[in-house]
Amino acid sequence: MIGRRAHDSRGFSAVGRPCSVPHWHKKVSLRRLATGLYSLAVILLSHGLAAAAVIELLDRAAVDASTVIRLKDVARVSDADGTLRAGLEEIVLAPAPAAGRSTRLTYDDIRGRLLAHGVNLADVEFRGRSQAIVTGTATAAGNATPAVVVHPSQATEIKPPPPPRVSEREHQRAREVLEAAFRREYQPLTHSGAPLLIRCECRRDDVPTVLAAPSAHIRFDQPQLTAGGPHALTAWWVAADGEPAKVPVQIWVDAAPQALGVKHAVPKGYVLQSEDLTWVTVPARDAGMNRLADIVGKETTRALRPGQPLQPRDVAAVPLVRAGDIVTVSVRRPGIVVRRHFKATTAGGLQEQVTLTAVDDPRVKVHAIVTGYHEAAIVGAALESRDVFQDATGAIQFVPAAEKGRAP
Repeated sequence: MIGRRAHDSRGFSAVGRPCSVPHWHKKVSLRRLATGLYSLAVILLSHGLAAAAVIELLDRAAVDASTVIRLKDVARVSDADGTLRAGLEEIVLAPAPAAGRSTRLTYDDIRGRLLAHGVNLADVEFRGRSQAIVTGTATAAGNATPAVVVHPSQATEIKPPPPPRVSEREHQRAREVLEAAFRREYQPLTHSGAPLLIRCECRRDDVPTVLAAPSAHIRFDQPQLTAGGPHALTAWWVAADGEPAKVPVQIWVDAAPQALGVKHAVPKGYVLQSEDLTWVTVPARDAGMNRLADIVGKETTRALRPGQPLQPRDVAAVPLVRAGDIVTVSVRRPGIVVRRHFKATTAGGLQEQVTLTAVDDPRVKVHAIVTGYHEAAIVGAALESRDVFQDATGAIQFVPAAEKGRAP
């Protein structure tokens, strides 16, 4: 059968036999296909980048104290379409600080607020600073709301709502919530080891607001504080409905007074060493001993329990000489040292004075200064004895028997 040969789109002739395609035509088709795929990839990539947003956090910002802090106040939003950029810029981050005060917004704070508003962080790129310091400013006089003049005939007496009835227990709970938030937000720059005494106070009218706040999200508008008080701060948070809330508070910060105490129970007569001592908190700064030199090497005068702060009456010098001990008493003169055994009648520690009597004659008494264990030296005024004389210099002189009873 003979007929006109027509080619369909598959490269076959009407009679069913494949037609021949030139080699140069195949190269042109492949080049066009590659160019089309590349153009499609560029279009898709540019569309994906256009949907992302770049948030560049600023170092410092100033906002009106009567408003709130929005994302556009602390960051520049770019590389996003108009709708996305406008929505991001209007996200509320926190209440504005009071006029003249500053608050700190960190990178994590902003991420948390974006997540709370349903923003996919995979579509957001952060740049710039890791935190922003926001300062509150007073409302300009030109922007102040004009006063409304009311005619006396139109004026009506407006009574303020009665203050909420707050019990002392609820007030104490509000203080504890604020103190816990303060300890979580602030850390001492220099750690001395002493615990901090923190006291927070809020108005009774604000107690219901504080008790209803999410305690884990309470923040403060002051970046740093010094010891002492009261410090006027503003506690703020974002409520469950997304609205910011804040209350004024006063805070006192001070280091708790400490004194030295014993780590473990010790009996009476125990000689204390530095490893037996530890710092314990006391109610007042003068409620205990705080110098190691006043404690180490001394013995306890009574039994002490663990953690008990030491008082001056709890320790005493260790007696090197006790009543009834035989003590070697020495007297020094130029070129000679005389020693003799005496019996102590009183006890004494190092450099303390004791009274002693002769071993062979209790009527012979001398006063000496303790110089060591069972050792003493005569340095005091003289006491006349039968065979021994102690002069004003503290020396003991032995005299011939014919001169007994006469002082030299």
